[in-house]
Amino acid sequence: THLFSFTTIAIMKIKPGLTHTNGLGMITACQKIFNANMLGFVGIMWMHADAMPDMAVLRADRGNSMQGSHLVTNGQHGVNTSLMALWRHSFLKRGRSLSISTTPGYNSQQGNNYLLSLLDTYTDTLTADQTDQTGRLDRSGFTVNTQVNYTEPLNERSQLQVSVSNNYQQTASDKITFNYDAAAQDYIDKDSSLSNNFRTEYLANQAGLTYRYNKQQWTLNAGASYQHATLDNTFIDPAADPLRRTFISVLPNAFFQYRFNMR
Repeated sequence: THLFSFTTIAIMKIKPGLTHTNGLGMITACQKIFNANMLGFVGIMWMHADAMPDMAVLRADRGNSMQGSHLVTNGQHGVNTSLMALWRHSFLKRGRSLSISTTPGYNSQQGNNYLLSLLDTYTDTLTADQTDQTGRLDRSGFTVNTQVNYTEPLNERSQLQVSVSNNYQQTASDKITFNYDAAAQDYIDKDSSLSNNFRTEYLANQAGLTYRYNKQQWTLNAGASYQHATLDNTFIDPAADPLRRTFISVLPNAFFQYRFNMR
């Protein structure tokens, strides 16, 4: 037995001063091997792009003798992909099963922006505040999520599930902004308050136990899991000491469902 499907979706929204485009593609494949094994794949790719053309905003406040103008240009695009692989084995004993899944993923986002702002204040003397800057953003990330589930039937109505999972995430972000230098006639004056470069790593390991009981009209699940997670931050610009945090959690869970209509 096998199953294969492919789906694509494209959406474009155009508003005054903004163009937003989304694209989604998904592939699903499932293959049963020797009746006792099942192998499945689900791949997803999502892309987006935003564009804001030159936009001028003028305002005036005569009561405070102020007037200003703004010119803004923004644009960004990104992609998000993942591929889940699942293997499931059914043992001879009914209800006993073992499943292993892994889902690697990748995401990225790039963008550019330009801002020109001029604010004039007329009091006893003429003062002006001008901002002329450009910037870019480059962000990417990688994830891997792995999970193992083993189910053991206790009797006709109840079963016990043991689960072990691992989640790893890595993110890199680089944002830099430059102010215009009139002497050099170029954007070379770095604005440290609007610039940063850092790396983040997150690792979580979890083990859990769940009891399930099924009756004709109701279902009860109850269990708990133990999680150990670490978070590491590396600051490149501005330079700073690395930050490391450890989190230990016990996560209980419960679920109850009652079916009023058995038809």
